[in-house]
Amino acid sequence: VLLDGKPLESGTITFSAPDGRPPAEGTIANGAYSLKVPPGERRVEIRRYVDLKDKKGPGGETLTMDTIPARYNNDSTLKATVTAE
Repeated sequence: VLLDGKPLESGTITFSAPDGRPPAEGTIANGAYSLKVPPGERRVEIRRYVDLKDKKGPGGETLTMDTIPARYNNDSTLKATVTAE
């Protein structure tokens, strides 16, 4: 997985099925990931969360922020056709 032409150091990748079946999710490390995804058309989302060290939630937990542009996750138009091979 590349972002701005460089391997994404860390993050997550999700392959969602259009029929609402549970998504396949995996971890990205140094631009690579490995996971089993059932065959078919999938919508792809990529995320990377970082801690906002100076920001705390109502329970005192450290808040996080997704640093990947929305066009690669919430507004993703990324598609993949997964084959049985």
